[in-house]
Amino acid sequence: MRLRPYRIAWDGAWHLDPGSLEQGFGPDVRGVIVVQPNHPTGSCVAGAEREVLEALCERHGAAIIADEVFGDFPRPGREAPLPSFAAGARVPTFVLSGLSKVCGMPQLKLGWIAACGPEPAVAEALRGLEWIADLFLSVSTPVQAALPKLLEARHAFQRALRARLAQNLESLERLVGRRPELSLLPADGGWAALLRVPAARSEEEWALALLLRDVVVHPGHFYDFAGSDRLVLSLIPEPAVFEEGLARIEALAGEPA
Repeated sequence: MRLRPYRIAWDGAWHLDPGSLEQGFGPDVRGVIVVQPNHPTGSCVAGAEREVLEALCERHGAAIIADEVFGDFPRPGREAPLPSFAAGARVPTFVLSGLSKVCGMPQLKLGWIAACGPEPAVAEALRGLEWIADLFLSVSTPVQAALPKLLEARHAFQRALRARLAQNLESLERLVGRRPELSLLPADGGWAALLRVPAARSEEEWALALLLRDVVVHPGHFYDFAGSDRLVLSLIPEPAVFEEGLARIEALAGEPA
């Protein structure tokens, strides 16, 4: 098995690069992996882009594997729910999620796959998935037995986390409002934010300088972004901790490079 990358491009908004996507297809392609909302861009596949993706999969007999673990966390203020590949699938489609993000319980190690699309292909795939699950990926019985109550408990966790995401995003928006040399790239959902910083320092220099100030960020090149002016920030620290980190970013922005 061999992986072929395709691009998500930025032109004022995030888009699948259709040329890059099509170049990745060939007779040996079995499936396309989509992360939606993407990490760290927070972007989702728009309706027309999904049409292109599904048409290519139909033409080449390929499936879609959609990791939607952040699907319960739209950006604050977004009125429409985040899209899902589980709705109206035209090709064999496998939507992944799990307790790690849905319930905030990564230690319990339980995930699931929703299979959808044309019935004969889905039935065949489920037979194979059942065999793989029995042979390689057995889930502990206590977690399976507790699953209904764990899922019931997700609502309180998700409300608290959405409130934290909203508060931290407000703090970040205030920062970029004060510092015009910084800008925040828009997103549809997820737990991360992309901060555009002045290119007088490289992303690596920004990240290392902030690390010396006890602030941990990822430089954009960790995610193969074009250019060298993006930092990836987690939005899930406690708000007081996040505010202090932003204050240190702001102080560094005011220093000569």
